[in-house]
Amino acid sequence: MAEAAVLATRYGNSVVRLLAHHGFNSDISAVDEAEAKGIWSICPECEYRGAPNSVTNHRKKARH
Repeated sequence: MAEAAVLATRYGNSVVRLLAHHGFNSDISAVDEAEAKGIWSICPECEYRGAPNSVTNHRKKARH
C-alpha cells in the first residue's frame, strides 16, 4: 500500500515518471539492471523474470 501511495503522491500515478526520475528509459532498463546486480533472476525455461523467490514460485506453478 505504501508503494501505491508514493506512486500517487510523488509521481502522479505514473510508473514512467518514477522510472525516468531514477534514470531509466527505453534505452536503460530497470529489469536489466536488477538482473545485472543479481537482485532479479530469470527462469531458464521461459525467461520469466523476477525476484529469486518469485522465479521459484513461478517454476512450481508452471511445473518447470
